[in-house]
Amino acid sequence: IDGDCILHRRFLERHHKRRRKGRVLTGRRVMLDGELTERLRSEDVRSGRIERPWFWLGHCGRNDCKHGVYMPFVFGPRNRRPRNYEILGSNFSLHKAEFVSVNGYDERIVGRGLEDNNLCTRLINGGAEVNSIAFEAVQYHCFQVFHGITWDRTFFPVFGWINVKSGHDLYHAVLESTVFQQ
Repeated sequence: IDGDCILHRRFLERHHKRRRKGRVLTGRRVMLDGELTERLRSEDVRSGRIERPWFWLGHCGRNDCKHGVYMPFVFGPRNRRPRNYEILGSNFSLHKAEFVSVNGYDERIVGRGLEDNNLCTRLINGGAEVNSIAFEAVQYHCFQVFHGITWDRTFFPVFGWINVKSGHDLYHAVLESTVFQQ
């Protein structure tokens, strides 16, 4: 959980309820804009106001809006099926044994980004199952200025990230993305 995130009051309960050995749970987040982050007060969190969509609608990206709605009764059964799902560094949980079995985070990765992709690939390659807990473990991420990516094309060959189950090659996927098209 990132320090600049606010958790839905049922966030920990949902992660705890769905935990199983060999399973990684991952949710999503609502990225709040600067205006809402600036006027956010502890009373908005204590009262549960932040959990009401009308409070943050219009203050997050279009794709983020769907991730702020708590609906485990609708999406919970769907989330129980394993999928080819990537973890999100600010919203995932797993047993300590799984984390230790892949040697935790790769500390050669400096800066923001890709540490969760690297961890996810190693967990899947090690036999872990990744399950979505979206719409169950809701998280609100306060605005922060993003100063770009601290790694470049020389970064990926060091790691050789290929998910052996899906064949997903992170190295080529990122190089072909808009990240390096600038």
